[in-house]
Amino acid sequence: MRISSKLGIILVAILLLALPLLAACGNGDDTEEPTATPTQTIEPTVEPTVEPTVEPTVEPTAEPTVEPSAGPTWVLDVSYDGTSEVHTATVVGEEAIEGTDCYVTEWAFDVNPFRYDAIQGYPLKTFERMDYIAKDTMDSKRNSILLEAAGMIELQVTKTLTYTGDHGQPYAFGDMYQFDDYTDLVPDTLAPPYTDTVELEVVAIEDVTVPAGTFRCFKLEYTKVATDGEAVDRALLHHEWWSAEYDLLTPVKVLEYATYQAEEVKELASYDPMPEMNADIPDLVAGEEPAATEEPAATEEPVATEEPVATEEPSEPSDSAMVGTVWAYNMNYDTEDTVWTYTVTGEEAIDGTDTYSAEVSFDAPPMRKQWNDIVGGYADIVFSAWTDWRSASALELVKSVSEGKAMGFADIVATTTYAHAGTYGASLSEGQTWSYDRTTGTNMSADEVTSFSVTVVGMEDVTVPAGTYSCYKVEHTGGDITITDWWSADGDMLAPVKTVTAGSYEFTETRELASYAAAS
Repeated sequence: MRISSKLGIILVAILLLALPLLAACGNGDDTEEPTATPTQTIEPTVEPTVEPTVEPTVEPTAEPTVEPSAGPTWVLDVSYDGTSEVHTATVVGEEAIEGTDCYVTEWAFDVNPFRYDAIQGYPLKTFERMDYIAKDTMDSKRNSILLEAAGMIELQVTKTLTYTGDHGQPYAFGDMYQFDDYTDLVPDTLAPPYTDTVELEVVAIEDVTVPAGTFRCFKLEYTKVATDGEAVDRALLHHEWWSAEYDLLTPVKVLEYATYQAEEVKELASYDPMPEMNADIPDLVAGEEPAATEEPAATEEPVATEEPVATEEPSEPSDSAMVGTVWAYNMNYDTEDTVWTYTVTGEEAIDGTDTYSAEVSFDAPPMRKQWNDIVGGYADIVFSAWTDWRSASALELVKSVSEGKAMGFADIVATTTYAHAGTYGASLSEGQTWSYDRTTGTNMSADEVTSFSVTVVGMEDVTVPAGTYSCYKVEHTGGDITITDWWSADGDMLAPVKTVTAGSYEFTETRELASYAAAS
């Protein structure tokens, strides 16, 4: 049940990708108060005659030098998976980035944003962020973010954006261009630098209501089309709404789809000082919503894959001779001793194999240390639930599902399935061999397959707390993992008398039968 290295590393990097894109691109100027003015968007025709000279919003270069280090400041209300946050950005100065004059924007958070990556569920906590916004086009030029990954790795993520063609503000319906998003991580041991190519299109002009008011906006759609120069399946990243009435340095609203396990929403709460209203306000334009491109967000609900965990037919065979069987193991791991009690709760067909399911309870939450390639070391997992499915005839494992917390705070669910080849399991005989592929995946890692070979090496007498038994000794070997089972030769038990597992965790785990009660 090791966490996959490359996929885990790249996915941490991928979710870091989209963090800076959400509120980095910008528009124009600053001079007045936001809370009262948004309501004026309903009567745009009254304003143009008052401020016609403001229309050349194409020339923001004349404005930015007025207050290079004293603002503006804007506040975003941010919601994510039932939580609410307040993010505040302030222009603190100006700086040239690769020859482009930029505003330097510094962010503050009422609570450090905590997110889970969309695919593997790795936790990320943001501590610092700086944005550099081009003064001429208001495009994001660079982002710098300091965050903590997986609860222990400090990462400095720097993203530099390079644009092609006619790009940036002022926007118009139908505008389309691309940019390369180069990402560099320090330390770079987690992932080498990489470049995503993103397509940006102005797909509509809409009125959008946020806490700061109602704004007429250009709706921008961001779609990833390539990575490191190689085309990928088009993936919708997020939508942004930029005010058409005011030259703001931030979107009025952002919907982030692809970065986290839940959708993130950012909405403008205030902007100070508020610039003058533009003289030329575009008409509403309903874009053709590319429903197909939004579907990927819906397909990110792999909750359906977790449904098999909830056995759909556990209670039917309540009169089965197996249902109600209970046994307990004394479990030893390093200095930890716990008792795991298994209860057969039902029967179920899994991929054509009749199985019985046994649910586990613990006298104390067991902790294991598993290797995590992302952190480059062993990470704690404390189990809270466990269920095994074993073949009703061969008695070998067909499926296991465990739940717990990784590193003290990240919920983890691991599902393991077994695909056996040959004549496997009961009835056992000396010299018997077979093989199987064990596939393990979690909400924090992609599936990892380990191939095992199995040999019944002989007979041994084994003494455990429940008594002394004449047993078949069965060895499973796969990669760095060795599992040794001792099965009672009487064949009257649904699980091994003893199991020793080496290589799955930092220390060897030993389980010994303490009691066994067949169903009455």
